[in-house]
Amino acid sequence: MLNAFPYLGELMAMTNAILWSIAFILFKVSGHNIKPFTLNFFKNVLGSISLLATLAIFGQIYIPGVPLLDYVLLIGSGVLGIAIADTLLFKSLNILGASRSAVVDSLYAPFIMLFSFIFLRESITWMKIIGVGLIVFSIPLIYADKKKDPIATRDFIEGLAWGALAMATMGIGIVYIKPQLETYPLLWTTTIRMIGGTFAMFIYSLLIHNKKQVYAIFTPQKIWKVALPSSFIGAYPCILLWVGSFKYAQASIAGLITQLSMFFTVILAGFFLKEPMTAKKWLAVILAFTGSAIATFTQ
Repeated sequence: MLNAFPYLGELMAMTNAILWSIAFILFKVSGHNIKPFTLNFFKNVLGSISLLATLAIFGQIYIPGVPLLDYVLLIGSGVLGIAIADTLLFKSLNILGASRSAVVDSLYAPFIMLFSFIFLRESITWMKIIGVGLIVFSIPLIYADKKKDPIATRDFIEGLAWGALAMATMGIGIVYIKPQLETYPLLWTTTIRMIGGTFAMFIYSLLIHNKKQVYAIFTPQKIWKVALPSSFIGAYPCILLWVGSFKYAQASIAGLITQLSMFFTVILAGFFLKEPMTAKKWLAVILAFTGSAIATFTQ
């Protein structure tokens, strides 16, 4: 029945962009006190519980006849796109700040385009390459504001590297499972991905020396005022809307609309985090989004 609604995937992507920008600001505040892995683990545990509860309500916990390979692909997607990518994203966010990190996240669109070509055989043209060029050109602009919004060169390069790697991992993690997204119920596939990513983080947490520090986040504390709403928004409605946009819309279009979160994030970061909304930063956002649009809509 959901397929009967025109532009459902596009609407999901737009709603996700708005909610994600809100969660992004709250994640930045949470990152002042919580390390990236711990914050992501907390988010994913909360998301897994919420998604499992929803599955139970709708009676979709078990889907008969699913091949083992599809389970493996969905779980692997969760490890890449939820466990690894979001941890790297939080590392980048802590270093760059919300508005700079939002522009770096525009690299998500070129990676979606690249992996859509590799896995889905979607075409790559010269105009798409020009679009990618505009996105890449926007990145130095967020470094150039040394006077109004200074950042050390080493920090910028490190934050950029973590952010780019996060977008690459996130991109491949969602594009290669598009056939599974089109085959199985949205809620079920999202839950399998989330549980897969969360379980991988749980196994990793058992192997590190500061596991007590990681698990301490699950004890009620002041930081929950920020970490709890950001984690819930990021791991429940956002993840459903994000995966749903790829299920019900073309992968590249869903990726572009998601990029609108750049605009919302820069505005919110200016108002709530007091990050300067400089002319060069806005130019970077416009260039990045324009590049994403060209890469998406040209043949």
